[in-house]
Amino acid sequence: MKTAVLYETFPPSWAAKHVEVLPVQVANIARWDVHHVSPDDSLDKAISLMEEHRIRHLPVLEQGRPLGMISDRDILLAVGWRLEVDRAAHPGAASVGPTRVHEIMSIPAIRIAPDSSPDEAARTMIDGRIHALLLVQESALKGLVTSTDLLKHLADLPDQDLDRPISERMHVNLRAIARTAPLYQASRIIRDARIRHLPVLDSGELVGILTDRDLRRACGVDAIADEIAQETGDLYVTASKVEDIMSGPVETLSDSAKVRDAARLMATRRIGCVPVVRGGNLVGIITETDCLRLLAQRGFVDR
Repeated sequence: MKTAVLYETFPPSWAAKHVEVLPVQVANIARWDVHHVSPDDSLDKAISLMEEHRIRHLPVLEQGRPLGMISDRDILLAVGWRLEVDRAAHPGAASVGPTRVHEIMSIPAIRIAPDSSPDEAARTMIDGRIHALLLVQESALKGLVTSTDLLKHLADLPDQDLDRPISERMHVNLRAIARTAPLYQASRIIRDARIRHLPVLDSGELVGILTDRDLRRACGVDAIADEIAQETGDLYVTASKVEDIMSGPVETLSDSAKVRDAARLMATRRIGCVPVVRGGNLVGIITETDCLRLLAQRGFVDR
């Protein structure tokens, strides 16, 4: 009696020639279990969901269909990340500032098809200066892909260019600011240069990073605090110097590190840039957008 051969093991060389490697779709790296809110939900709910699940974007659904998006940046600018109870002049008083998602959400949310490629998603994010895309099929939300998801994907690509020194990709014509500089000066630099990260120096030494998130939080806190002060007859004094709101300590890489290292560090630490140092001195900076541009290039289309 003969035994049927159910499978056969082929040598790797045969597999490399005959097995078709399907291209990666953005659906393969996206998040499918997506938390969301409705237009009439409170900002408190949005803040709680983001804090609990360590996320920065929430799709806004109306009757099950995607309507818009709300991000941590939206909330920071609107209310400084303060809950309603902390935005009242006194116990029992009405909260100042917006309270519902529909008051500050972005409409429409930019979307992409689940079968799109990661490089197409990267190009869409760069063009729109955004950090998350809805995956929509037949008007239904299927998932969410973020810039962090794309950075993780990029860091794992088997491409030799990713193993080149970070010095070949970093920005060297840096804008930086002193820690004691006035905030209005930093805000002007970030606005005019269209950047989101500003290194902070103290006697030439890197001591922090001022981000657009830091500025948005400060603006949101100022707006709420000033309105409360007006109701109570108090005087609110705003933060005035860079050191009052900057982020630190700073994650850095040496200029001999690989581009892959930068992408992985940003994805792991959930940061938007990595300052590059040589002998302890700041010599450059590489950003999340720089890495996304690598993914968006034709040479990085998934194979």
